[in-house]
Amino acid sequence: MIWLPRSVVSVIVLLAVSACASTTDVQPPSDLEKSLREAKFFEPPSLGDASRDVDDLPVLELEHEDIRGGAMWFALDGSPEEVFEALLDFEEAAGHRSWAKEFDVLERVDDRVVARWHFEGKMGINPECVLVFEPVKLGDRRIIRYEQRETSFGLAAFFGDYQIVPVKDRPNRSILGERVFIDSGLFFVNASEEDIADGLREDARRLREWMKERSGR
Repeated sequence: MIWLPRSVVSVIVLLAVSACASTTDVQPPSDLEKSLREAKFFEPPSLGDASRDVDDLPVLELEHEDIRGGAMWFALDGSPEEVFEALLDFEEAAGHRSWAKEFDVLERVDDRVVARWHFEGKMGINPECVLVFEPVKLGDRRIIRYEQRETSFGLAAFFGDYQIVPVKDRPNRSILGERVFIDSGLFFVNASEEDIADGLREDARRLREWMKERSGR
């Protein structure tokens, strides 16, 4: 048996994984409302249903041009404007969001934000990528669309959107619809349906805690 230093083994593993890497040119849906309606992710649940424990909230399995995704609705403390500000507050987001562990704001012009996310991946592959966040209006809801500026090793696709829906007669409450699509580009370490569901639930859990801190309620 030949013994190899751990550092050499890590390099061999990474080279093997790299050989199996793929890239993707898949773009987010161009017609936002159409894609949300087709995914049956346009009509939010009632406040009561959206307020259930995170583990009891349903996760919708999605797919866009062979890119696996997921979506879920959940209620948050805070007005739609307060939720909107939190979702784009990457200066203070570390520890308050899933998917990434650190965030760097590269550009902020009005409500458009460009930020670098430092992800926590598998097998020691922790990709970094630059994401562009573009707010749009759709009826009475505010939506933030996001996508990569360019692909990176370990993250060939990462895009999605947030729907912030006001709650009638409850100005300090909001319902958030979060949709995400992920492809690592690495055949053996891609995100599973369970991984995506776990990430969505963890994001909901952390956002609920953070919004309570931010609102003081």
